[in-house]
Amino acid sequence: AEGSFGGLLSHLAQITASHVQAKGVSECTELVAGFFGMAQRYLLFCPRALVTNDQFPLIYSFAVACLTQCRGERDSTRSSLTFLTQIIGRRSVRLSPETAKTVEEHRTVIDAQTAQHGNDLVMGAFESLAGGTSQMLVAPFSDCLHAVVSHVLGADADGAEAATGAPALVESWIVAALNSAHIPQHVTDSDKAAVLSAMLRIAGGGPKEKGKFKKLLADFESVCRKELGGDALAGYS
Repeated sequence: AEGSFGGLLSHLAQITASHVQAKGVSECTELVAGFFGMAQRYLLFCPRALVTNDQFPLIYSFAVACLTQCRGERDSTRSSLTFLTQIIGRRSVRLSPETAKTVEEHRTVIDAQTAQHGNDLVMGAFESLAGGTSQMLVAPFSDCLHAVVSHVLGADADGAEAATGAPALVESWIVAALNSAHIPQHVTDSDKAAVLSAMLRIAGGGPKEKGKFKKLLADFESVCRKELGGDALAGYS
């Protein structure tokens, strides 16, 4: 049965990506939302068919692309974000023991995709937060960023350790995003330095600091909107 479900997912991933590429992501938001809702259920109930699938790299990169190409449409963006948050932050998601064991056995496959697409993922999240995304998407984007940063730092589970060079890697992703053209010009270098330092420090505290991490990014989004001054960010240092 697992092989049949894997074959079905492979087929659906290929035809979905092909159709969306032809039509444009923003024209297929219901399809995107449905596809990643399905992918989440694969993770929960048939994880081996997902993480060993020959189209898993396509599914992962498709989700990352949808973060910005859905253009803020709520359901499709949130569905993509939830899938990425669960697959990256799997150690802090409530999975059944059997599912958690299966997914962790294939962690190198998942982590390779995170390393390959991490820069685009972080860039896309900051682009959306700085560009005035829907208030209903601020929390899902923050959840996803927390999953990425805490996992790469090795802070997402007791006893986990960061891979060699990982802290510098995730820092480079955040620096690139904060210095991109998507960040409003009124956000100062000191504001950016405060966000970088606080993100790394808070995410390093693991799941128990997730609420504070999300508050930081909510305040950053408000600074980008000019609803708060940069002093709001300095308070996290």
